Amino acid sequence: MKAGEGLSLVLKHVDAAIRPFADTPQHAVLIDLASSRPDADLDGLMERVLSSGLEEGDVEDAVVAQSVRKRTELWKLREEQPEAQKRAGESVRNDVSVPVAKVPELMRRASAAFRELVPGSRPAPFGHMGDGNIHMNLVQPEDMSAAEFLSHLAAIMDCVHGIVADLGGSFAAEHGIGRLKVGTLEKSRSAAELGAMRAIKDALDPRAIMNPGKGRRPIARRPCLLRHQKAAVRAELEYPPTHCVALDDEAVPLAIVEGSRKLLAETAAARLFGLEPLFLDASLQPLGERSDGRHDRLSQTPANPAVHPDGN
Repeated sequence: MKAGEGLSLVLKHVDAAIRPFADTPQHAVLIDLASSRPDADLDGLMERVLSSGLEEGDVEDAVVAQSVRKRTELWKLREEQPEAQKRAGESVRNDVSVPVAKVPELMRRASAAFRELVPGSRPAPFGHMGDGNIHMNLVQPEDMSAAEFLSHLAAIMDCVHGIVADLGGSFAAEHGIGRLKVGTLEKSRSAAELGAMRAIKDALDPRAIMNPGKGRRPIARRPCLLRHQKAAVRAELEYPPTHCVALDDEAVPLAIVEGSRKLLAETAAARLFGLEPLFLDASLQPLGERSDGRHDRLSQTPANPAVHPDGN
């Protein structure tokens, strides 16, 4: 399923995109039938569905693919939606879901709200109508700079999420929470629900090494030292200091504090993942490396127990 604006963007910005209708419709639905039954009359089924839709006024026009080439051309109009929107300028993307029967209302209300919020903007929703998952995207106006358009990002997302909540839907569909929607998750779920999510995450991933920083906000517990490229910076993270991972994609090395009984295991884990450990003594100063490649032990016990979990 895709809106007419999105279809127009594909026809304008994507090479070899074929116009399916003489006039671009307000909305278009792509239906692909398949069956493993040798006696399945898919052509007959499609004909009956389209005939009924045309008679009842639910369908204005239809194109039926009679070859693999034509099928590929029709699918191209759907699959190139993200690329066409990218070429048309900046866009604010919302991956949401609502009950299937509420999809038309979502598109009407959100599109109208978009145009009022950012005049000249181009609503370009598309998605999976069968399960109510819609990418409620908005492309920048042609006469507006990208910076000015993106200054409305928070307001646009709040607008969509409010409409989705009113329709009994979810602000996160197939692409999950990530980092962008952590704040929305906290607003939309109770303390008990958030606590349960954290408990499950901690049970399955106690070292927070699987997709770190996604789906939850870091909670300050203990100070640790992270090495961000060439600069060492102090940060407050929920991860234990013996296994720290920065929250952005570039700051990947681990910080390992001297005095941990798990020092060798943590070192091996770091190098297994191609990361460079940063060894610290109890005063959070880098340890020296001996000529044999081993690190000098500068202290037997940590001077500050706050930086060592469980006093190890």
